[in-house]
Amino acid sequence: MIPAAPGFSAVVTGGGTSGHVLPALAIADALVEHGCDRAAIHYVGTRRGIETTLVPPTGYPATYLDVVGLQRSITTRNLAVTPKLVRSVR
Repeated sequence: MIPAAPGFSAVVTGGGTSGHVLPALAIADALVEHGCDRAAIHYVGTRRGIETTLVPPTGYPATYLDVVGLQRSITTRNLAVTPKLVRSVR
């Protein structure tokens, strides 16, 4: 693999469960192993997920968003998505 170019940066994400977070961190680790600066990799996840525990010890800069998942069926729980979506976009 070609080493990361100067000025390279990346965003990795995968939130909610360790089954999503750990693969994202594995990708970030592989980028570091191939020459990317750890500080140039930014993790984006959720405030409620396991990533708030798993990411900080890695040293990757992180942003945690206040989001909720959409339910696959029609339910009033999906109404909570709208205000959180607006805040996350801001």
